[in-house]
Order: sequence, then structure tokens, then C-alpha cells
Amino acid sequence: MVSRGAFDLISVEKEVFPYLPGGIESGIFLKNARYTVDYDDAVYHRYDQHHNRFIRTMLADKISSVMAGAKAVTAGSRYILDYARRYNPNSFLVPTVIDLSLYPDTEPPMIAAHPFLIGWIGSQATVQYLKSVEDALEEFCSTRNARVLVIGGNPIPLRVPSVEWVPWSRENEVKWLSAIHVGIMPLKRNPWSMGKCAFKLIQYMACWKPVVASPVGENNRVVSHGLNGYLADTKEEWIEALNDLYRDSGRCREMGRAGRRMVEERYHLDAVAPLVLDILYSASGSRDRS
Repeated sequence: MVSRGAFDLISVEKEVFPYLPGGIESGIFLKNARYTVDYDDAVYHRYDQHHNRFIRTMLADKISSVMAGAKAVTAGSRYILDYARRYNPNSFLVPTVIDLSLYPDTEPPMIAAHPFLIGWIGSQATVQYLKSVEDALEEFCSTRNARVLVIGGNPIPLRVPSVEWVPWSRENEVKWLSAIHVGIMPLKRNPWSMGKCAFKLIQYMACWKPVVASPVGENNRVVSHGLNGYLADTKEEWIEALNDLYRDSGRCREMGRAGRRMVEERYHLDAVAPLVLDILYSASGSRDRS
């Protein structure tokens, strides 16, 4: 149990204890506490979409219960926001953003057109999304001077020639992203993916790179098709999008600049900090903002 007098406000990320019923979490551990809760994944689908019927029955309303008890809910995507507003009207869209100071503030020199390097960044939990564009990448890379660079996650079987796997590290992240020609974000069309916050796309764009992404969830709002990248659904659309960038280095540069401008306008810490501070201050109920 959290002592109400010890803090003005508690900030919770997703939930306190996974797989603990919401009534217990809110009624005991967060009882009498003013708290906010933040979501950058649709974690409620961990329960309401679970393959085990017992977990679905016992925990389907776990996250909604935590949301309902919060003084404010922040959501990284509109899909999550729509869900949160069903249970807490004091819910806000706060996009996942980057620290712009960690990324190059001037456009990097043009890199050699070939080999054309397609980049993906992620973790072991998300690397499987590459399987959804395996056929497109196999055909594209087999017939062109192109390679795939995977940053993060352990290697998985892919029928794609010339795949290079490098471990993710904070120190080398920007270096690897700066070496690619285009960044990709394939997703499966399912409820979990609908809640994704398009953070990969924001990272690519911060490095002045065009993007190709599945038209799923927040990707549809981050990618302006034909301006800062392409939305591609079918195998043919993925190949066509990559082809356009492969053939035209000038278009790569133009789209990279457009993406970078959007990040500078909306998707960095300084852009969202005032909103976050206002939300936290209001939720705390404190009269003294200092």
C-alpha cells in the first residue's frame, strides 16, 4: 500500500504488478494514492486476448480498472487513447518521442547509392515482424544490389540474402541508423499492433531517413505517404516503395528532410514536455507548481 502522505503523485508505467487483478492492484497497492498511468503498448490485450480462458476471465478488465482509478491517463497512440477514454475522461495523447540532442542536427553527407541498405531496429520481442515482409525483401534483395541491416534482436531464419545482424546499444544506435538508406517498420494487422506508437519511424526520421511502413495503427499518422515515406501493405506495394527509393537517391533525400522536419515539430522531448508537466501538475492537485 502506498502512503498518500508520502507523495504528491505517483506515476505508473502500464501497471504495478503484471497478472495481478486490477481490483487488488488499485484497491491495495494504489489505495488512497493520486496516480497517473502511461501506456505505450496496448497491454490490455495481454489479458483480454490471452489464449488461456482463465486469464481472459479473471484479468480482462485489469487495465481498465487501473485506468479508471487514475487521476490522468497518457497514451502513446490514438488506439490506446480511444480505449482509455472509455474508462477515464481525463486521458491524453502523448506521443512517444526522442531526445533530439542525441541525433544529427544537420543533414548527413549523401552516402553511396549502392549497396542499398534497408534498416530495421527493434528487440527480440518485435523482430518477428520482419517475417511479414520476408517475401518482399527476398525478391527485392535477390535482384538488386541491396542488403538488410537488423539492429537488435537475435537472428531469426529469413529467406533474405545479405542480412547483417548487429546488437543494439545506445552508444551505436545512431551510428547504425545513419548508415542506412531507408528504415522499415512492418507490422501484422492485429489488435496488439494497432497500439504500436511508431517509435521506430520517429528514430529513422530523426536520422534524416525515408521510411516504408505497414498501414497499421499510428504508422498511418506518422507517415505522410509520398512525402516522408511510403505506406505499404502487400508484397507488391513493399517492393514498389523500395524500388522508388532505390532508383532515386534524390527522392530519398527529400523524404528524409521531410521526416526530420516533422520530428523537429512534434516528436521530441521539448515538444511534449509542457503538455506532460501540465498533466502531472493538474493530476497532483498541488497548488504550488514549484
